[in-house]
Order: sequence, then structure tokens, then C-alpha cells
Amino acid sequence: MISPRTSLPRRLVAVVLLAVAGFQLGGCGDEGKARSDGSGRRTGEAAAPAASGAGIERIHDGEAIVELDRERPIAGRMVYRYSFPISSLNGLSASGRGDRQIIRYHLNLPLLEYHPEELQPMPWLAASLPAISADGLEQTWEIRPEATWADGSPVSAADFVATWRLLNEPSLRNATAILRASLGPVATIEALDPHRFKVRLNESEPMAAYALGFNLAPVKSADLPDDLVALARMPVLEGCGPYRVERLDEQGCRLVRRQPWWGDALPSFANRWRLAEFEYKVVPDSVQAVEQLRKGLIDFYVGDVREYLSLFAKGREKGFGSAHYYLSQFSYLGFNCRKEPFDDVRVRQALAQLVPRERINEQVIGGIGRAVSGPFFKGSIYEDPSLEPWDYRPARAKALLEEAGFADHDGDGLLDRNGRAFRFTLTRTVGGRAFSDGLVDRIKESLAQVGLDMNIEDLDAETAYGRYGRGEFDAYVEVWPVDPVFPQLDLFDLYHSSQIAGGYNWQKFADPELDPLLLFFRRSQNEVKRIEAGRKIHRILHEQQPMIFLFNNPSCVVWNERIAGVQIHPLGVRQWDFRIAD
Repeated sequence: MISPRTSLPRRLVAVVLLAVAGFQLGGCGDEGKARSDGSGRRTGEAAAPAASGAGIERIHDGEAIVELDRERPIAGRMVYRYSFPISSLNGLSASGRGDRQIIRYHLNLPLLEYHPEELQPMPWLAASLPAISADGLEQTWEIRPEATWADGSPVSAADFVATWRLLNEPSLRNATAILRASLGPVATIEALDPHRFKVRLNESEPMAAYALGFNLAPVKSADLPDDLVALARMPVLEGCGPYRVERLDEQGCRLVRRQPWWGDALPSFANRWRLAEFEYKVVPDSVQAVEQLRKGLIDFYVGDVREYLSLFAKGREKGFGSAHYYLSQFSYLGFNCRKEPFDDVRVRQALAQLVPRERINEQVIGGIGRAVSGPFFKGSIYEDPSLEPWDYRPARAKALLEEAGFADHDGDGLLDRNGRAFRFTLTRTVGGRAFSDGLVDRIKESLAQVGLDMNIEDLDAETAYGRYGRGEFDAYVEVWPVDPVFPQLDLFDLYHSSQIAGGYNWQKFADPELDPLLLFFRRSQNEVKRIEAGRKIHRILHEQQPMIFLFNNPSCVVWNERIAGVQIHPLGVRQWDFRIAD
């Protein structure tokens, strides 16, 4: 049975990351050799901000979370359901979040990762948090001296210099645009010695170190091919992470554990990545995925809330664990704001009032979805608590459309303007059907009732994301995660006008009042004023509706109980915990 909801307490006080005794990850400490200045961090090192109180909630229906108190063998194989084809396993060019997670958690580690419970940045490939200069314009990073590539050669500062060069290579501009945009005002990266490199910024930005640390994983600089464009598309079959790719095709990928791996000798990574083989199996259809789960062909199911609720409607099925939890993410319907008629705010507001949220929640999401009014959620310190999602008001929506010049002038049942019927195409990825089936159907029905014709188009992720970036679409539907600790990074990428070309502002939305607020929200170290700015941002987006904010949907997972170590952290499951049950 689904247990009662228990809210995770807000952590509004900074958590000490690097105590003299060493950093703790699930009970496994780092070496902690550096001198401390009494603050719990290395002298001159960047302090980590506290979590912003994102109101993340977890509901766990399985066994209690326990610490690993003894060495676990590396053994066994598990199959993880993946809902859409893998489009890229190259960190330079991967745009899909799922693909980037495979790279991040298995193949090529970034400099920093979040502590899974405290939501604080922790050293990952980096030996420590970076040292920041007094003016905030320089970061000095140190790489773990133990870190090596699959061939045994060390991960070096030269690798990060080469990665930066590739990100600025003109021939790779389109392939690497999203990653480059995420790094903020980085001007140069230079090696200081084999294990240290310096990052210089064009302008001081408090979040720049974290933007770089979470996003930048190195490319092996030795033996780079002449064809750099091919390099940006070539899958990374082995990197500095604990696994290598043994198979990659349209059915998914099989990863094999590196033994030995350099991280096994470090307390930070003790008892992590204990599976000898890890397979991502592409099963787009959720009904088929559930059937394969029951037959033992899949060990871990991430999927549709309706199938999840159906599985456990009569109580928990024998042999399976389950959980659903709410992460800092939202579903939305985005408009191309540079294309008629979506360049008219009245049209966007009208469409927002034609979404039957209550009916969708009950009929599609099993009543456990949460309607959202903007990119912040209930419990976030940045949310304007006075704002609510737009009500379902068809009459008011039709009046707004009439104000914008739409009426059924020719009597064919469709609204039109200047001789053109209001027809448009809503694009989604094939993988996006897992959350949007039913939802977009009911939106389509609602629009048809007032004379609007919405066609639904399914594309593979790479094609869809390419079109979004180029502005070759009418509208699209997606789910987007917002960083629970640093939402200012994601909001800048989503809404600032500088991100229209090469960034994630796929809506092509620009607002002269919003741009300076986003910059202030990203750069200010004054928490009171940043909260003020966050609430103004929320109000502008709610009024302008460059996207219709839909739901904070639960993440639903089911697993075969032969898989142990499944922990529901505030940021969800982490594959590094998984192992075969004793």
C-alpha cells in the first residue's frame, strides 16, 4: 500500500561539507587531508550554499533505508527500463537528460555531484571544492590524483583544457551549444600542473563554479582525431567512470563494470557501483514494460503513473518494491513565441485557460499530480504564494481569442483570423509519451470545443530537440527538472534572451523586464533580494505564459526485490546504490 506522505524538512542552514574527519557520502568518508580554517572547508575554498527549501517529498513503499556496513562484492546484472531510444552518449553533444545521466553516473564523472541526502555539492572527479579568488573571477580546481582513464593514463588538467578548446571550436558550435551555454561566463581554462587547472571568468558570478562543476566532464586529450565534428557525435564507450559500454544499439546499451576501477580504492566511493553489468533496455510502451517486469525481463521500472497505480491498486505485488516521490520538476506546454499566433500574450493566456487540469489529474494522473503555476513549487522560498494555476475558463478563453481577432468567420467550426484557421502542431518526443499520453489528448479535446485544431506529432528526441533549438515548431510538451539547490541556473537557461540561440530558451521568449531580473537572481548573494527577484520572475512568467505550466508529477518506480540497495533520496534513486540482494 502507498504510505502516508511525509514531508522532507527544509534545510535552510548551510551544511558543513568538508569536516576535519572527512566528507561523508552514505557513511563512507573522503580522505580529508586538507588544512581546515575552522569552517569545515579548505582554506580559500568555495562555501556551498544551502538548499532552497524546494519542498521535495518522497513516499517509500519498500524496506527501510539502511547503511551499507560491510564490503559488498561486484556481482550480478540488472536491467533498467528506459522509455526512449538513446540518442547520444557523448557529453559534448548529448541534449537528452536521460542520456546525460547515463554518461554522468556510469561513464564519465563530472567534477562535482550533489550529496544525495543533504543536497550539497560534493567533490566527485575533483579532489575538493574549488578555491575562488577574492574578486570571484578565478577558480582553481584540483583533480583527484587517483583518477584514470580506461587505459590507465591519468585524468589531467590538459584534458579539461582540451575539452574547453572543443567547446569553442567553430566547427562544433551547433553540437556543443547547450553544454557551452550552461557554463556561464567562463573565459579561459588553463593548466597549472598535471592535476590543477585555473578557470577565468569574464565577470564575477557566484554560481559559476557550481555550473562548471556539475556540467563539465573531461574529454581525453590524447590522440584526438582530426575530424572533430565526428568526435562530438561519437559515443563515449569508456571514460573515467566505473563502467564501459559493451553494447549500444536501438534496443539500449549494456554497461560492464571496470575492475579494477580507480575509485574502488577511495572511501568516498566505497560500496558504490556494485553491479558487474548494468543494462538500459529501451521499452517505450509502459504496458509492455510492466509485462516484462512481471516476467523478470526488466528489474527496474521507471514509468507511467497509471500503470504504477494499477500494479498496486489492490496492494503491493509479491516480489516487488515500489516508490513514488516528487522531485523539483514540472511538465509544461511551450510555445514558439516568435511565431503567429503565439507571439500574442492574449492567445497564450487563452490556451492556459483551456487546460482542464482537474480532469487531467483525476483521469490521467490518478489524482496524485500537483498543478503548478510557474517554475517554483509549493515550499520553495522563491515562489510567489499568491499565484495559482490559471483556472479552466473556456468562456473567458474564447473572449480573449476574439480580442486577438479570432472568430469562426467562414462557419466551418474552426476559429480563424485573416483567412487562416487556428491550426497548430504540438510536438513531443517518443519517450515523452510516457507522461503526455492522455494529457495532450484531453487538451486537444478541450481546444476543439472552442474551435481550435491541435495536431500531435511524435519525433525521436534528437530530431525534436534540434527543431526546438532552431525554432522549427509551433508548440511542444516536455518535463523539465529545476535544480533544487540552485534554481537560478536553470531559470537563466530557460528564459533569458541570451539563451534563445544555442541555449534552452526554446520558447524564443524575450522580455525586457525579465532579463535583468534573471541576471540578478543568478548573481546576487543577497538572499532576501534574491527571493524578491524570484517572486517577480514567477509573476512575469505567470502573466506572460511563454509556456503553460502543467503539473509536478510523481516519479514512479517499481523494482524486482532481487535488487537491493534501492534508496529514495531527496533527489530520487541513484544507480550507484544498486546491488544484487544477499
